[in-house]
Formats: sequence, C-alpha cells, structure tokens
Amino acid sequence: MITSIRYQIYINYISVTPNIYYNQRVNIDNNLIYLLGLSIFVVFFGGRIISILIKAFWDNFVGKGKHSTRDLDEMIKEQERILRSRMKYGKVETTTPSSKKNQKKFFSETEELYLKARDKNQLIEGLDQVLQLFDNAKWGQGEIYKKLLQTAKMKAGCDQDVLTLSQIVTKFLRENYFINTSNELPSFKQIEKAILSKFILTKLFKESILGKGPMLSYFSKKNNSSEKDIIIAIHHLFLSLSEKNDNKLLERVLKVNGDSSFLKKYSDLQISEVIDKAIQLPDKKGYLGSDYFLKTIMTQVDLIKGISPLSEVKNLDDAYKTLGLKKNASKDEIKHAYKTIVKSRHPDVMAGKGLSSEIEKKLSQNFAIIQKAYDMVKSQK
Repeated sequence: MITSIRYQIYINYISVTPNIYYNQRVNIDNNLIYLLGLSIFVVFFGGRIISILIKAFWDNFVGKGKHSTRDLDEMIKEQERILRSRMKYGKVETTTPSSKKNQKKFFSETEELYLKARDKNQLIEGLDQVLQLFDNAKWGQGEIYKKLLQTAKMKAGCDQDVLTLSQIVTKFLRENYFINTSNELPSFKQIEKAILSKFILTKLFKESILGKGPMLSYFSKKNNSSEKDIIIAIHHLFLSLSEKNDNKLLERVLKVNGDSSFLKKYSDLQISEVIDKAIQLPDKKGYLGSDYFLKTIMTQVDLIKGISPLSEVKNLDDAYKTLGLKKNASKDEIKHAYKTIVKSRHPDVMAGKGLSSEIEKKLSQNFAIIQKAYDMVKSQK
C-alpha cells in the first residue's frame, strides 16, 4: 500500500517537472528577445543623437575657423536676387550667383547715375546716405528707413509703417522720380524731404478715409481740435492740391462736413499722383518739405474752428469755456489765450484769403463772442 503510494507520487513528480522547466525556459527566452530589441533601439538611436551632437560641436567650435565663407556669401547673394525680383525692381539675372556671366546690374537709372558720380568723385551732399538708402530699398529695411520713420513720428505722429515707406521709396526709384523732377542729382536732404512729404501726406489721406488713426489723434491733441476738424482740413488740402483754380473749395469741404468717405472716390493711384506733383518746386529746383503741408493743415483747422458757431456768452463760466481756460487761470494765461485766438481767427487776419462774404460774416460774429468773453474774464482779474 505504502509502496504503491510512493510510486504514484514519483510518477506525478516526473510528469509535472518537465512542464515547470519548459515554462521557465519560455519566460527566459522572451526576456532575452525583449532586452535584445531594446539594446538595438538604444544603440541605433542613441548613437545617432550622439553623432549629431558631436558634429554640431565640431562645426560650431572646433572646425569653425576652417570653414570657407563662400557658401554663405552665395546664399546671401541668391537671397538678395530673389528679393529684388519680387520687388519687380529693374532687371534681374536668372542665372546663379556663382556664374561668371552674372554681372552687376543696376536696379534703376537713378542708382546707376549716383554710383557713377561716386566713381568719379563727384561732390554730392550726403552721397553715402543716398547709396545706403538704395540698399535699404532693396531689402525693405535698414538704418535710413529707421531714421525716416522716427522723423515722421516726431513731425506728425506717424506709426512705424515700414511697408508704406518701402513702397514709396521703391516707386520713386523705379520711376526715376528724382532724375525727372530735378535739374541735377539731388542731395540726400532733398531726397529725404521728398520721401517724408510723400509718406506723411499718404498716411494723412489714408487716415482721413478711415476716419481714425494715430496722426489724427496726434494733431487733435496738439492743436486742441476735434478729429473731425482735422479731417475737414485734410480734405481741403487735397482739393487745393488737385483743383487749384477752384475758389470755393472751403464751402465744398464744409458741406461734406468731415465725411470720411469723401476721398474714397479717388483711387490710390490718383492720390499718389496728386502728392507727387504737389511736393515738386517750380523749375525743378527741389521739393517741398512736410512742414509746409502740416502748417497748411493747421491754418485750415484754425479757420474751420473760427467759422464754427459759438454759443452765446451768458456768464463767467461760458466766458472761460469760450477762451478754453480754467477758472483759476492767471492774467498771463488769459492774455496768451486771447492773443493766440486773435492770430488765427481775427477777421483781419483771414482777409485776403479768397473767403466768401458768408464765411467772413461768420468769422466776425464768432470773434465778437470771443471778444465779449475776454472782456468779461479780464474784468474779474
């Protein structure tokens, strides 16, 4: 009995032991395959990353001085050629920069003349700045562009619209504007004057169409006027430049009453042509600066304010409001405010400017109210 039991246990042990051994062997084989695959992955991709890092370190530090700059120069020249082609700025070679047949091409007759003047040591004021401007025009940016934008912001509160500036300069050079409108090659100051006038006027006319903008806000604060009055003055300036023989421009503009859509009937090309003609001095003697046009606008603003109906002065509060003063204003401040109004709104000052009798009558009526307000305030001090 005992012997048979032992035999049965032995038989069961023998039958179970191979299965346990087989399962352990299978698990070991699976682990080995997994580790082998992981090792291959780490070696391949890890080695790849290490090789990239070593190459980058070598190129940037160890082998930096051994590389030729020829490839970089070729890349820059090719990029420059593409930019010039996109700007449609003169003839551009389609061959590669490394080709011996690809000779230097001038991008406009204007640049060619200035380069020849430099080669002949011809005396032109600011010649180096002119050539630098040409270089800025090819790339659409540069130090001269920055200075022009800064000047425009200082004079008229323009935003830093480098795109519009670049379009203006490129158009001037492509159409040889400076050659066709001057008896000799203009100095840099003359070119700068023309570009700033064109840029500022272009931006002003655009903002008058939109009915808002940084320039309108700038002049409104500077001249203590409404943006609507500024827009009316801009409309008057445009009509005076495009229709110089019309003596009733102001009446026409006042009827429009600052409607921002007034200039929409004119295309961008028409506005540009008006500006191009306006900034030229007679007999090709140079160009009008932006200060002239800005002063004209401010004069018109004063005129518009002068004929705008004023409320009747009934008390001291009305008097201070009419003069644009606070109640605690000193005697000197009161005198200064009055003199400023007299210089810009007195009927005698406006006489001889071709104003209609109706406008002159409005000026006289308004100034009588201003005089009454001044007398009332003055008597209280």
